[in-house]
Amino acid sequence: MDSGFPSSDLSHNLRVLERRIRGLKVDLAQVDKLIAKQRQIIVDLEQSGQDAEIAKILLREAEEDRAVYVSDLARLERRRTAYQTFHKPTVDTDKDDKGNG
Repeated sequence: MDSGFPSSDLSHNLRVLERRIRGLKVDLAQVDKLIAKQRQIIVDLEQSGQDAEIAKILLREAEEDRAVYVSDLARLERRRTAYQTFHKPTVDTDKDDKGNG
């Protein structure tokens, strides 16, 4: 299948996409840790009888950030699949191992 783009452009785009996916996975892991920590802060504040409203707001914001990361990651993974589909090397089944038709 010809994508209309030179193979080197697709390879470059795929590498860039892979880096972005790895970065988003790191961001997602970090926000997951932040959410867990924020939940514990809320528990600690409430158990000590302190106001946890600001901590809850920060938790909601972190959860919203997480939702954006998950959405972006899914979008980039779909794009990666599309690039990989276009970038598959074609195999000429009419030729033998030596290139004879």
